[in-house]
Amino acid sequence: PVDAVPIHALPLIDQGKGDSAEYSPRILCMVYTMESAHPNRIRAIRETWAPGCDGFLAFSTATDKRIPAISIPHDGPEEYNNMW
Repeated sequence: PVDAVPIHALPLIDQGKGDSAEYSPRILCMVYTMESAHPNRIRAIRETWAPGCDGFLAFSTATDKRIPAISIPHDGPEEYNNMW
């Protein structure tokens, strides 16, 4: 269920003092993974480059609120050419 992981939006434009508004781009990093990679590969991502993102989300073969990962069911075998 997608609603199991709350998504909090941040404004794209920071409302500064007076009439000046500065753009503050946000980066959402997303990866597609498999359940077997949750404890090692996803952990490595979260400890290395994911902290540089404003948000991080993993799409996976299984939902895991700790990561967070959201399961995306699909037809066919679990292979690289079938995720598109």
